Amino acid sequence: MEVLECTTDTYKVNVTECLLAEVFRKADAADYGYAYLCLDVLPTQLINPRISLDLQGTIMEGYPSCMHRWYTKA
Repeated sequence: MEVLECTTDTYKVNVTECLLAEVFRKADAADYGYAYLCLDVLPTQLINPRISLDLQGTIMEGYPSCMHRWYTKA
């Protein structure tokens, strides 16, 4: 995991390896893995409604990395 940005209102990370994505993809079940493991948007908002998450592609979907950006809403 590489932290790309860490400020008072934004936290952005790039995850380049995921064992779970590897397992689900080998089992031809990446759709299930994505739905079950990758959608962090709802839990993020349950923790704090002012925090949003942009998920710009995931390894589970076939992208080379998972790009997560959490930020606070104005």
